Amino acid sequence: MKRLGWGLLILICAPIVLVVLGLIGTELNKAYWDRQVRKLCEKEGGVTVYEVVTVSLEQYPTLRLTARGGLILPSDSQLNEGDPFYYKNSTKVLRKKNPTVRRYDSEVVRVEDEKVLGKKTSFSRIGGDFPTVIGHPSSYSCSDVKGFKNDLFNSVIDIKER
Repeated sequence: MKRLGWGLLILICAPIVLVVLGLIGTELNKAYWDRQVRKLCEKEGGVTVYEVVTVSLEQYPTLRLTARGGLILPSDSQLNEGDPFYYKNSTKVLRKKNPTVRRYDSEVVRVEDEKVLGKKTSFSRIGGDFPTVIGHPSSYSCSDVKGFKNDLFNSVIDIKER
């Protein structure tokens, strides 16, 4: 009877132990990749300004602002006649496995001479969570790093008051 008791206990506890070990393993893996992303953000990420352009909305009536005064630029595929600036993005997958790690590059370009006025580089980790049937994958990016400079458009284009 004692053999049956221990066998039953092991049969019940083994799946619980495996789930707990799986949870610990996935969380440690996510923490490792979050640390790698943070290092990339600190080393290569952020906004680089090559030239600041001061413009007025009267000068360029196609420029649009958000409700908070942030600048809205068209992408290279949405460029209309009269738009003075546009942005272009590129994404590179650094790690395809789960979790996925990506590098994102954005540039602001002046239409007139195709000069790159500034660029932003950021990184992210997506996924790596313990398998479940609900929810979206977690993520970690440069935006989660304290002090990360993220505002490319307003760093490059200064809109003067009327």
